[in-house]
Amino acid sequence: FGISVANRSVDLSEGFPFISVCGSDPPQSCLFSQLLNAGAAMAAWICIVRYHQLRDWGVATCHNQSILWLGLLCALGTSIVGNFQTHRK
Repeated sequence: FGISVANRSVDLSEGFPFISVCGSDPPQSCLFSQLLNAGAAMAAWICIVRYHQLRDWGVATCHNQSILWLGLLCALGTSIVGNFQTHRK
């Protein structure tokens, strides 16, 4: 948001912009992508660690694997959102 306001890619007189508007132009879109990719990588790591932790506690395999795959799918979705941005005209 700060970078968008500093380089005047958003107009605050039109109202408070959404994050998707603030992060749609370079250089802020590059930072937005990097932050979402880092967050997705950390989420995937947490899912894997938690999978092993629950496995050691004896949680049912089918439930544990479902939780793992759903978490990894969410991390993938976060990465896709960060890398495939639409630009406004």
